[in-house]
Amino acid sequence: WDFEAEAGQGAWSSEGCMYQGEDNGRYTCTYNHLTNFAVIFGFGDSEKPLELITIVGCVVSIICLVLTLLSFVIMPKHNRSAVKAHSKNQRLVLINLCVAMLAVLITFLVGINQTASPIGCKIAAALLHYFLLAALLWMSVEAVNIY
Repeated sequence: WDFEAEAGQGAWSSEGCMYQGEDNGRYTCTYNHLTNFAVIFGFGDSEKPLELITIVGCVVSIICLVLTLLSFVIMPKHNRSAVKAHSKNQRLVLINLCVAMLAVLITFLVGINQTASPIGCKIAAALLHYFLLAALLWMSVEAVNIY
């Protein structure tokens, strides 16, 4: 994608693409670079509404996860004798899943604009990968525990 082409509107570029030939109706080309797919996400003024929607969605999700955690921490105290071992495990797995998802959202909100610092960017990326993997594994444990 060439951002400067067509008076700044942008257009596909054949720069770095080399035609190698044709064999039985198949054309072969080689490239010396990877393509920039950032064009998919839009330009200019369209970024602000998307950024606002993302932040609002994350904040709403954080609030709902905190309420879920509070309800699981506070509610079972009133009826402890009726809680079975399997129910305790399910409860614990769901609490851990909520904590992992909460960590993903908080890390995303704090780290999304840390691209100016290479170290901050790497830390945010590592934490996001870790917490997303933890959430995925807790979801797997939840699925095994249900069945």
